[in-house]
Amino acid sequence: MKRERHSIIILVLSVIVLFCTLQPSIAHGKTVTLEEAIKIAIQNNPAIKEAEAKVRQAGGDLQTAKAGLVPKLRLESSYVRINEERAIPVMAFQNGTPVELFSIPLALEDTFSLAVKLEWLIWGGGKVRATIKALEHGLRVAQANLEATKNNVIHETEKAYYSVLKAKAYMKLMEDMVNLLEAHQNRVKKLYERGMVPKSDLLRIGVELSNTRLSYFKAQNAFKLAKASLKTTLGIEEELEPEEVSFKPKFELQDLSFYLQIAKNKRAELLAIQRAVAQAESYIKAATGNLKPSYIFSAKYEKTDSSFPPQEENWNIALAIQWNLFDGGEAKGNIEKAKGIKDELLATYKKVEDNISLGVENAYLNLRSALERLEVAEKEVESAKVDYEMMLKRYNAQVASIIDVLDAQTALKEARTHLIDALYDVWISWSDLRYNCGYEVMKYEK
Repeated sequence: MKRERHSIIILVLSVIVLFCTLQPSIAHGKTVTLEEAIKIAIQNNPAIKEAEAKVRQAGGDLQTAKAGLVPKLRLESSYVRINEERAIPVMAFQNGTPVELFSIPLALEDTFSLAVKLEWLIWGGGKVRATIKALEHGLRVAQANLEATKNNVIHETEKAYYSVLKAKAYMKLMEDMVNLLEAHQNRVKKLYERGMVPKSDLLRIGVELSNTRLSYFKAQNAFKLAKASLKTTLGIEEELEPEEVSFKPKFELQDLSFYLQIAKNKRAELLAIQRAVAQAESYIKAATGNLKPSYIFSAKYEKTDSSFPPQEENWNIALAIQWNLFDGGEAKGNIEKAKGIKDELLATYKKVEDNISLGVENAYLNLRSALERLEVAEKEVESAKVDYEMMLKRYNAQVASIIDVLDAQTALKEARTHLIDALYDVWISWSDLRYNCGYEVMKYEK
């Protein structure tokens, strides 16, 4: 009896080893946590780099506009040479004959000039200050868009990360099912050789094993595809292995109104539109400033001479007024354009706000449903395990059919599938909820 049992064990191990050697190998790379994967994605993602470049551009535009309020001090120097000196002669008549008394020079043959000039826009009708205010809002728009882009990258990374873990769990499930069926096939074969079960039992278990192996191959392929998708999301070529998350997520779910309020106040897309509306209002003021006069102060100190360094000094101070009395309707057109942009943004804000609220509610309801399913699935797995083990014993005692055993095995597989679905639906729904809230809700994660 011991020899027979030993032979069965060796046979089972041999089949498992042979089966494993025939399977495509699954590459295992460096293990990374979710936080590490997110850092890699943020560092490599081109959309984030593009958004960061736009922030720098907006900052440069703002700095350029602020320069309009500061006096400009300029140093000027020149050298001019003409073919001959030019002068106006001053004449007098002596005895009826014109005589040149002296001449007034108009242009020296060689002229050196060195000057310092100051210009200052004292008041530009409010246009410059309004433009600066608009560009300040524009910088905040670019910063909010950068934050929104990061949120999108984090969300896509988390989904890809959990998808790999989910595919891996499916693959492990199908591998376990193959091992169970192989072991059971060996038992059925022994019983058949003793004449205790019909050949149909052996054929049924063989068909079921072949189908399960095919499912295992598909699960392996799905796992590889999920890992490839994660690499693409992270923007790397290196093979990475996600670290397993804790089996039961630990956080306290608040009321739906709590998350809706956070999304309304903190979602970067909404903040960007709010700041864009303020920017449009500032551009309206800037366009209105074109209808008002501008006051410009200037001063110049200059030295000119026919030799260098020049010695002859002169200076002047001026206050100028510029006022476009008629611009053909240009200013009015710019005002109407800015107002139209503002109205469009207000309409867009309402649409985006509704979509975000819908996204929050969907994620919230999906999360609650997944949490409830997770509790049920845990109990379902325990019951299915007990039922399978009991049915296996009954079959060995010849008080249950092979169909009963296969049905119990199928029920166990479905129960474990439900558990995997529920577990990763919890994680993905929690990620969806945090994404729709702008990730501010992470503060309240337990």
